[in-house]
Amino acid sequence: MTRLFADENVALPVVSLLAADGHDVERAQEVGRAGMNDAEQLWYATQRGRVFITHGAKEYLLLHRAWIAWGMPFPHPGIVAIAQTLSHPDIAQELRDFFAAPPTPALSGMLFWRQQGSPVWERY
Repeated sequence: MTRLFADENVALPVVSLLAADGHDVERAQEVGRAGMNDAEQLWYATQRGRVFITHGAKEYLLLHRAWIAWGMPFPHPGIVAIAQTLSHPDIAQELRDFFAAPPTPALSGMLFWRQQGSPVWERY
């Protein structure tokens, strides 16, 4: 299963459903990261080798592009952003399907974004 770090905007029910599937999920609020800025959150997840899940796609797309432009010597573990407009069970199911897709997408250094109303994950 996947090691994940959930941004503070990801609801506890979503995190709980992912953990119930066997994913190793840390939640920002549970590790003293609530209120940290986006760059600090991504850096924390990167230092721990955890794929970052969030609803803040635009903010993290900017950070992802900056990471590449700055020529960081190592990739971040991956960012998965999904619109917050779905119900918690539906968000969790979309993420479950994403992580279970054969083969699991190569996440390192990538950002995947499922926009509101879109049937596909966009890769950046």
